[in-house]
Amino acid sequence: MDDINPRDIRPDEWIPASEAFRPKAKPRPEPALDYEVSKAVGFHVRVNDPRVIQKVAEWRRNERNETEHNNNYLGDPKKVEELRKALR
Repeated sequence: MDDINPRDIRPDEWIPASEAFRPKAKPRPEPALDYEVSKAVGFHVRVNDPRVIQKVAEWRRNERNETEHNNNYLGDPKKVEELRKALR
């Protein structure tokens, strides 16, 4: 096996030692659309949208005090309108 002479390597072929074993960057996958919420509010909403999570958590906190629990938030026009305002 022949040894490689560093003088035979062109300057544009050299890479820094810190980049020699660095893995290639992978693009992050975009979160999926939440089709039910998107259909209810009228525009695209992602599954992990923190504004939706915050509203649902707020509604659940308020329901603790009530005796009747209604988890169908998308069936309630008032809550859908509130969610639409929060997402705008």
